[in-house]
Amino acid sequence: MKPLRFVNPLLALLLAASAAGRAPAQSPTLADFWVGRASFAVDTSQSFGAGFGMHFLSTRWEGNQLYAYYIKNFTLNGVGRSATGLAVSRDGVTFTDRGQVLGIGPNDFDQRLASFPGVWKDGGTWYLVYEAAGTSGRWPGDIGLATSSDGVRWQKEAAPILVHQNRGWERANIGTPSLWKEGTTWYLFYHGYDGQDVQIGVATGTNLRNLTRYSGNPILPTSAAGPDAGTLGKRSIRRERDGLYYMVHEISTDQPFERARWSSNVARSRDLLRWEKWPGGRVLPQTASGFGFDGPEWVQTPDGKLHIYFRDPSGPTRRATLKSNTRVAAVPVRAAPGQLVALRAKVVSDLDNEPRPGKAVRFVAGTTPLGVAVTGADGIATLPVKLPANLAPASVLTALFDGDDGENGSFGQHVLLRAGAASPPSLAVPAFRPKR
Repeated sequence: MKPLRFVNPLLALLLAASAAGRAPAQSPTLADFWVGRASFAVDTSQSFGAGFGMHFLSTRWEGNQLYAYYIKNFTLNGVGRSATGLAVSRDGVTFTDRGQVLGIGPNDFDQRLASFPGVWKDGGTWYLVYEAAGTSGRWPGDIGLATSSDGVRWQKEAAPILVHQNRGWERANIGTPSLWKEGTTWYLFYHGYDGQDVQIGVATGTNLRNLTRYSGNPILPTSAAGPDAGTLGKRSIRRERDGLYYMVHEISTDQPFERARWSSNVARSRDLLRWEKWPGGRVLPQTASGFGFDGPEWVQTPDGKLHIYFRDPSGPTRRATLKSNTRVAAVPVRAAPGQLVALRAKVVSDLDNEPRPGKAVRFVAGTTPLGVAVTGADGIATLPVKLPANLAPASVLTALFDGDDGENGSFGQHVLLRAGAASPPSLAVPAFRPKR
């Protein structure tokens, strides 16, 4: 459903007047998302860092500046290589490229790949874990560590801090690392690949140079079939007000991965070790074939909104924003075709079941636009309109709220019942039923 574009200056003034002076709706949380009160809306109107290939982010706010580390691809001696770049932003929209901050080598284990970064800051020290791979079969994919005092100049460890095992679920390689620290315990999350499936595991310890793999690995395994049958990979974690940890992670169907269907999903945990997948299956759209809607990263911007930044199928980084869901109720119309009636619809938020003023509602008959009205303080939009003369009995008239910057859209339907009576005087909005 495309966002409504206001071309009528009077309507724009009405919207501004309706919005002025009212308290903003509460911000949705991931707990709201989990039960269906909120969902993520993809913004296709803008991309980020396209001019320098910014994708697969790992981010951290430092004061009022967002540090975004990303994969920086290049070719050396005819062979593709990947290093780590840095871009900075004050608003999560305009990014300034700082260029490469972590290169390949000089160690054998990261001569080909020193990328897919995961950043953390503890005290005055920055930590960056990265996927490392060499140019020989000896180093197919392991995890390196670099430290910094400013997030720009990095010092690498001389050896990987976690090396893939030659058996089991990570026997082919490991990578896409990310960090979390809880108290004195580090959690190093990573993918493991056995030649068939990519799955997520974790290693823990009080010292990043001496970690122990969790006995319950993989903590997020692939499914037997469906959108995550082939991959659960690159991820980002945040803790919410409900005390739970929420992980957004990329997923794919079975390989070949270059033709698989890619997307991202969410999981939650109480202890960072045992995770529950969101039953909706995916939080972003799914590609028809090939990479995209992957490499997700949580970013909360200064306006308080929570986003998932991801790689778009066309290449650049885009984002999806968490918005509250709404319901629209519409009154059956008791009128004849060609008669003047008042179409009425009510917009209610799923967050608090409260009416939403200042929302533009479109009324249509099939594909024929009838007009637009703005909801008042009671959440009701009323449109006086003459019904088209060619409407058949029992025609369906639709009231649509297309969504806006803060809330997702929805629709309700009027049914043309019979002629001769006025529309009913009140609107009943069905109660919100949380998903279980």
